[in-house]
Amino acid sequence: MNCIPETECYVLDGGSLLHRLPWKKGDTYNAIAESYAYFTVRHYGQATVSFDGYEDGPSIKDNTHQDEEKT
Repeated sequence: MNCIPETECYVLDGGSLLHRLPWKKGDTYNAIAESYAYFTVRHYGQATVSFDGYEDGPSIKDNTHQDEEKT
């Protein structure tokens, strides 16, 4: 193997993305979805956006959530 091709694969946290873009009062669901799609494609090209939920109890993202609370 002389060369390993470079690949980019982005997986975005949908919850974090929701906080990144402001919603305009009165926007339709379609307008909001299009603005998120446009933002994602413009900044990341082809990406996977994951929306996940959390059960009660410890989570793999507990440290991230604590850091967000400090800011």
